[in-house]
Amino acid sequence: MSKNLTSVNVKRQLAALGAERFEVGILDAITDKMLIREWDVPTVIKAVPYLRHKNSEGSHIYIRPVFPHGLVLVDDLDTPSLSRMTAAGFQPACVVETSPGNFQAWLKHEQQVSKAEATQLAKSLASQFDGDLSSADWRHFGRLCGFVNCKDKYRQASGFFPFSLLREASGNTFDNAFASVEQARQSLASEEVKLQEEQQRRRAAYTPTRPSSSWRDHLRSIDDFRSHPKYGGDLHRADLAYCVYAISHNIPEIDIAQALASRDLKHKGDAHRQHDYVERTLEKARTHVEGRGR
Repeated sequence: MSKNLTSVNVKRQLAALGAERFEVGILDAITDKMLIREWDVPTVIKAVPYLRHKNSEGSHIYIRPVFPHGLVLVDDLDTPSLSRMTAAGFQPACVVETSPGNFQAWLKHEQQVSKAEATQLAKSLASQFDGDLSSADWRHFGRLCGFVNCKDKYRQASGFFPFSLLREASGNTFDNAFASVEQARQSLASEEVKLQEEQQRRRAAYTPTRPSSSWRDHLRSIDDFRSHPKYGGDLHRADLAYCVYAISHNIPEIDIAQALASRDLKHKGDAHRQHDYVERTLEKARTHVEGRGR
């Protein structure tokens, strides 16, 4: 694809997305490191020759609007799913064919949403239209059209790679935009209530001391870690240290989670963030223990 044609299609894609500023991601296929640049539309257009050069060296070229924005990306759609989406009132503002028969659709809802709401909407649409759920979140990059998709699996018999092609660029808001955003908000609110209830159950179920007959009577509690001068009042470090200790001593994770939730975690944010804190701390501890055992 010529430089002029690439520039024309990039302009059309950016106009369809309608944002003022974009993050351009340049992913090195060898090191798997992403270089991210935040540019306005004229700067993205001006950078096309540079991006073509990086693409020729094997880098993938991605783009996403700077958040907040009124768009949602649905990745990894085939032709039937894309048609079904359009017929159901979810008309894309922009469609990029990233490899033969595989599409990314940007849908425009033009509403102010939080990152959690944007992720909820992306997951709902991906689930409904058989998109990639692992790519459904508020910050996922889409491919910038006019550049080759240089994944090895797409290498053609000729040795060349397919271009990411702009297939639609209406820039229109989809018909079901308002209802979809409201549904995402309601689903998120419902999940929030459930997570709050779960946190309350964990706090209520946590018992810092156990009867002497307990087989765990000799083990240290999370309060022992939180009060230890070694951690200087840093409860995050104390919680992580306790998790590593507890997992190493085969304490069930449900009990560890209850212990983590035994202190007030409101400073972490809403129930989703509190739940994520518990899960992240457990995951870090698991990784540490597994790595230590190798």
